[in-house]
Amino acid sequence: MRIGFGKLMAASAVVIAALIGALMFTQQSPPAQPGTPAKASPSTLLLYCAAGLQPTISEITAAYETSHPVTFEMKIGGSGSLLSQIVVGGGDLFLAADRQYLDAASQKALATQIVAIAYQFPVILVQKGNPKKISGLNDL
Repeated sequence: MRIGFGKLMAASAVVIAALIGALMFTQQSPPAQPGTPAKASPSTLLLYCAAGLQPTISEITAAYETSHPVTFEMKIGGSGSLLSQIVVGGGDLFLAADRQYLDAASQKALATQIVAIAYQFPVILVQKGNPKKISGLNDL
């Protein structure tokens, strides 16, 4: 079964929104000063994002920020470099391009939960009608 790119990104958005929502509920707000009305102040989440995912994730986070009291500080880079930054400085969300970096974060006790939001599969694109009859890597 093949899932279109748009459907995959929509599913990713739903999963990311769910993760962000879970984070929002687990964070404790500081107590309000006596006599002052409580107000919803935006929380800032530090998001480490693999460079290849950045265009889509930027769109998703921007849409999420418009309807929720949260802002994202995004660090973009290679997954290995981002993992090193997390070791030094911590963070809230890590969207890696490869599962191995998430597993490494878990082994270092940096990640309490790993949720797969997308899978990448290589594809071969051919000219319409496939005039060269390419059916696999050996044909290239």
